[in-house]
Parts: sequence; C-alpha cells; structure tokens
Amino acid sequence: MRKIDLDFVKCVVNYYNENHSTVRKTAKHFKISKSCVHYYLTKVMPNPTSAKIIEKNKLERAFSLVFLSILCYYYIIKR
Repeated sequence: MRKIDLDFVKCVVNYYNENHSTVRKTAKHFKISKSCVHYYLTKVMPNPTSAKIIEKNKLERAFSLVFLSILCYYYIIKR
C-alpha cells in the first residue's frame, strides 16, 4: 500500500474547505482523481466542515436532477 503524504492531504482538505469547492473541482485543481479527494475528505482527514460541504453538494445535485427530470417530463408531455 502506498504511503499517504499527509501534508498534501492537508492542502487538499484546506482547499476544499476554504473555497467551498466540489470534489470534481478540487480534483481538477490538484490533478488527482475524484475518488482520491473523496477518500482524503472522508477517511484520511475527516472534519465537520468537509462533511457539511459534501452534504450540501449532494443535496444540490439531487435537487438539480429532480428539477431536470420534471422539466423533461413536462417537455415530453407538452409536445
């Protein structure tokens, strides 16, 4: 198993928390995978701030998907 550089993990977590970023944007910024970012945020260095941001992002994504589904449904019916 690879050794995790905790200084790098701290940078990733701090970036995520300070910018209220998404996992995708954070991964792109550091040129690492989304799964690595999620792992760092939830397993290696979990904290309440990251947990709140992750939950907020999940809710926003779920809401946007529901809203998009409703729009598609009405568009199909109106045609």
